[in-house]
Amino acid sequence: MNTVLMILLGIAALVVIVSVILQQSSGDAASSLGGANGGAKKAGGNEALLSKITIFASVIFVVLTLVLVVVGK
Repeated sequence: MNTVLMILLGIAALVVIVSVILQQSSGDAASSLGGANGGAKKAGGNEALLSKITIFASVIFVVLTLVLVVVGK
């Protein structure tokens, strides 16, 4: 069971890495935190899809990590 969970964790990690790399940069760090130009911008098209994939894969990554911690005890 641990092996299957580790494989799934690796796949989720790769999906997170690839989806973050494929996203376009929105400027410097201050603007991405809302410090410039008054706030967040709405993503559209491929950016919206990549954003949703990143969020979904990140949640799966965290859940699998917690499951591995519980199962490992």
